[in-house]
Amino acid sequence: MSTAASLRILLVVHGFPPEFRGGTELYTVGLGKALVRAGHEVHILTGSSQGRESPEIERFEGEGLSVHRLCRQGLFVDDWDKSYAPEVEVMFRGLLAELQPQIVHIHHWVRLTRTLVTACYDAGFPAVVTAHDTWTSCPRCFRMREESFCERELSIASCLDCVPSSPWQGRLELANEIELFRDDFRQELALARRVIVPTEAHRELVARTTGMSADRITVVAHGTIGDLTRVERRADAAGPVRIGHWGHLYPMKGFHLVLEAARSLPKPVQAKLSIVCWGEATDSDYGRRLQDLAEGLDVTWKGPFEHADLQAAELDWAVFPSFASESYSFVLDEAFTLGLPVITSDRGAFRDRVGDAGILCAAEDAGALSVGLRSVVENPGLREACCDAIPTPRTMEHHGIELVDLYAVVLAEPAPEVEPDLALRDRHLVHSSDRVEERSRQLADALGRVDQERDRSAGLKEEFHKAEEVVEARDQHIEELTRSITGFQSALGDQSSELKVGAEAYAKLASELESIRVEQAEVASELQSTREEGAKAELDLESERRAHARVERELDARLLELAQGAERLSELLSAMDDYRAVVLKMERDVDVIRGRAEDARCRENDLDERVSALERELAAAEVCRNEIASERDEVTKLAQDRQAEIDAIRGAMHEARDALGREKEHAAMLAHEKSEMGGRAVALQATVQEREALSRAVLGNLAALAVDLGVDPGALDGPALNHLAKLFDSVQPVILESRHLMAEIARSVDKVASEAQIIEEERSQLEAQLAEETGARARRRRHLWYRMAERLAGGAPPLRLGGGNGRGGGSPRVLMVVHDFLPGHAAGTEIYAYKLAKGLMARGAHVHVLYTEARPGVHSYLLTDGEFDGIPYTEVSHQHTTAHFDRTYTDPQMERLFQRVLDAVNPDVVHLQHLYHHSMGYIPIAKERGLPVVYTLHEYMLLCPRGGQMLREDLEICERPIPEKCADCIGHLSLEPAPEDEGRARLASRLARHLPDAVKGGLKRIGRTQAGHPDPAVASASHAAYAEAIAGRLGTVKAALAGVDLFISPSAFLRQKFIDCGMVPADRIIASDNGQDVAPFKDVVRTSSRRLRIGYIGTISEYKGVHVIVDAMNLLEDLEQVECDIWGSLHSFPDYAQSLPSRVTNGRTRLRGRYDPKDVGNVLSELDAIIVPSLWYENSPLTIHEAFLAGIPVIASRLGGMAEFVRDGKNGLLFEVGDAADLAERIRELDRDRGLLERLRNQEIEVKTIADDVDDMLGRYAKLVDAARAEGAADV
Repeated sequence: MSTAASLRILLVVHGFPPEFRGGTELYTVGLGKALVRAGHEVHILTGSSQGRESPEIERFEGEGLSVHRLCRQGLFVDDWDKSYAPEVEVMFRGLLAELQPQIVHIHHWVRLTRTLVTACYDAGFPAVVTAHDTWTSCPRCFRMREESFCERELSIASCLDCVPSSPWQGRLELANEIELFRDDFRQELALARRVIVPTEAHRELVARTTGMSADRITVVAHGTIGDLTRVERRADAAGPVRIGHWGHLYPMKGFHLVLEAARSLPKPVQAKLSIVCWGEATDSDYGRRLQDLAEGLDVTWKGPFEHADLQAAELDWAVFPSFASESYSFVLDEAFTLGLPVITSDRGAFRDRVGDAGILCAAEDAGALSVGLRSVVENPGLREACCDAIPTPRTMEHHGIELVDLYAVVLAEPAPEVEPDLALRDRHLVHSSDRVEERSRQLADALGRVDQERDRSAGLKEEFHKAEEVVEARDQHIEELTRSITGFQSALGDQSSELKVGAEAYAKLASELESIRVEQAEVASELQSTREEGAKAELDLESERRAHARVERELDARLLELAQGAERLSELLSAMDDYRAVVLKMERDVDVIRGRAEDARCRENDLDERVSALERELAAAEVCRNEIASERDEVTKLAQDRQAEIDAIRGAMHEARDALGREKEHAAMLAHEKSEMGGRAVALQATVQEREALSRAVLGNLAALAVDLGVDPGALDGPALNHLAKLFDSVQPVILESRHLMAEIARSVDKVASEAQIIEEERSQLEAQLAEETGARARRRRHLWYRMAERLAGGAPPLRLGGGNGRGGGSPRVLMVVHDFLPGHAAGTEIYAYKLAKGLMARGAHVHVLYTEARPGVHSYLLTDGEFDGIPYTEVSHQHTTAHFDRTYTDPQMERLFQRVLDAVNPDVVHLQHLYHHSMGYIPIAKERGLPVVYTLHEYMLLCPRGGQMLREDLEICERPIPEKCADCIGHLSLEPAPEDEGRARLASRLARHLPDAVKGGLKRIGRTQAGHPDPAVASASHAAYAEAIAGRLGTVKAALAGVDLFISPSAFLRQKFIDCGMVPADRIIASDNGQDVAPFKDVVRTSSRRLRIGYIGTISEYKGVHVIVDAMNLLEDLEQVECDIWGSLHSFPDYAQSLPSRVTNGRTRLRGRYDPKDVGNVLSELDAIIVPSLWYENSPLTIHEAFLAGIPVIASRLGGMAEFVRDGKNGLLFEVGDAADLAERIRELDRDRGLLERLRNQEIEVKTIADDVDDMLGRYAKLVDAARAEGAADV
């Protein structure tokens, strides 16, 4: 070994025998033993797949080495998305402090954490890295994609559909994880003092896939890890050629390729080939595939093996057709040690190491491998030539000497001047926070589904029990019927016995009658013979006749009785048949009920299985929750860091509330008291909420630990749990005290509520009086005598703005109304309003901006005054959502606030930029005060209630508003009048402002759940009612617009559209483009490139057509020199944005995210053309003008305002709306003809500046104000 002094060395690897016996693990053991034999102190830190309830380090002696096995919390720690583990980094730092190694040699990060080198750097310990595979550039470790080797770069576009994922992981989460994985390993390799690889081929691959310079990678060949010895073998000329393969039977190892190649050989060649395989296929499907391929071939399966088993193997060749890029291949060492020539793929280390000692075949090519097999069968002398060229494998001792020498060089060098990226850790924190919130949401959803299934199961069980009760009742009824039938059968038997007796009596009587008839015949004979006996005999005969008649009467009576008995018997038999039918029907009903009961049992079993599945899913979610429990501490710390900002906001809110009640003395006093009590309530609610959240977290953690450990929480010990218990004990009395205090506050608030109602009534009366007085003052100001008196009294002088171009003196007071404003919103309208306001103020005008902003947890209609970049503003808090159609264009409360703002600002002119979230009633209010109104139309909101885009949900473009068609777009809104308190923030929303992000997410889910219930008014309204509501809206809007003095349309197309729809008369609307700020494009130097760089900047939404760009780029994968950057926030329309990465198949299409509007010049300087693929009309798109200012052409949809500004073949190109193929063709045209690109770029395009726009606007204001005052004078 080296003569270097003894070193204390820490080797870090992902596994250790006997738990893991892969090549890297056995190599690390062999290296450790060699270093110990050389006199060095060696420790091994290893990962493990054995999950623990909490992370811990086990220490033991293994293979004669000091081993520290780190077992992580939870399961599936091999997963790539769990390779970042802050808790492991903490334990690793502790182990470094304990061992104090002089050098740390990292062989793998799996099962540990991918920040090992960073931890060593922070702790001051030099670390070197050996790259045994491609884990640093591939989450699948070996760069295998669908059984083929992958050469793609590590990126979202390349890897999103390939990385292993769980059902609960969203695409956005995976995309963020991919970027963090890539950036973590780039930092690890950058901070490592040396990056070591075993072969030159692997050096090239690592450099190519990680972006490292090959100069920073050192090649140090491995030492052999086997105990095999060389055996001289002679080929059996008479027998078959014996080819062996051993190792893991994975598809990427390619043994199936050997079988496919053998099957393709001619039968005579096949007969001379014998294949032996050591190993076991862990994938049963792959195992069956190998068995099917081996059918008919001479294949011997050896199964699981020890490496010593190879020593006695009778082989002629070894074959290793790996699909992966092997970094070194220890099986190659084993084959060479045994004296076997090899047949391998030409990929990775094989290309460097095989040389003349074997045959190289094209990777993943069964045909090439078949040629190799045939050559070894038909050319026996080839084996001897290859055997003579087999190199002697290097020993581990020699390898250890090289590494120790390298360690010495590293220790002698100064530490590199490289710093870790601190923002990377913050990105991990944000990602962890997002994962915590998402897992909490998923866990709540799973719990909800479990509860639903349990409720359904309980309902079905109850239904089953009811069915059983019905069956039991039917059984009892059947038993009663059976007893009745039995009794009836008994009575019937008695009747049958009586009938039998009656029949016997009837037979006896009939016999008697027959005998009587015989006797009568005899008597008649005697009478005939003795007729001469005279009257005496006559009398005797008459007597006999009477007796005979009496007997006949008795016989008839008896026969009548028998007939009646027979009739009763017939009735009884009929009744018995009826009873039998009833019994049969009841038996059929019983069978049906029993069938239903059986179905219910089956459904109950199915539900039990579904509940079990959901419980398993819940258990998996619980495991995820436990795994990220450590991340919650960091998220909590982040929430605490933001507490100062919340306190500042809360203070501002108190000041705002105090300012609300200064109208009248009594109202101000009570309003101040109410605001103070409300402030105390909010503060105490927040305090209670925070403390209850903390206590619930403590209780939840204690309970979770108790459940996981299976013991009572009181029985747990340890510093951490004791600390939690003490914290709970200290928090509990505070919570109880806070709850009592909250109860007192609730009573106080109830007391104040009645007083507040009185205040509100008085305030409404005062506002009505104030409105009446303001109107009267406005009417008086229109009279000349009033203005003269005002001037004599020293009041405001009349406005003088100079000539018609607005370049004279004077300071007009302008109230500018817009829906949103900077810095929270930075779309085209907001940016133009901001720049126009700044330009007007630079010219001496007084500009005040009125806009709305959604403030979670704040009631709508709260006024806040402030300044942004020197521009005074009034912000109206607004929820920006409504469930009622009338609130989309009228809002009485916003109109009352508008009057208050008019009183405070006292403008000379009102300039409307956008009335979304405001009210059409602003216009008549301004006109009542004699104020001129200017309205700049930025889109089609006045015509279209669906966002003002004239675009239906199915992306059909509307030519004009048609109530019957527009009704389809508002069916989700109620036609009932909006309630007065619709804009009132819910308690959950107000409290959420003071809560951690995770709790906010829960409240959002509650809100979504409540919002999910449809409004009955919406469900019951008819299509005709919605059409009538649309017609009413159009009428209201048109009536209000009649008061506008001047409409400004930035494009001729939009102007004509409003005229054609009859909404605006042609003499009151002008076409005048918006002015543009040229400052961002000054001093910007364009970059040049051989590539064609196209891009998009703006809103990432469906109506903007961003997916058309993605689809077009997918059609251009053959143009490697064409790349596309898409800039825009991915959070404005998150569902749509999340769908784009999966749609991308062209790796040169990149989603770049949000950009600062101030940097638009720099963004466009790196592009050769911009695409505007909107699916709606647009107006005067800001991006088109910015592109012209940047000197680049535009490729736009052939529609609306886009086609007006982009002239096909002059300053840009046009394509058919939504047609990705047409867009792809236009891009191809630019790529083929770079001269066309230069011609389009060099066109001189006149763009109106914001300074020119300000001049024009001041001139318009002056004319309108003079006209308004002249009209007021005329009214005198």
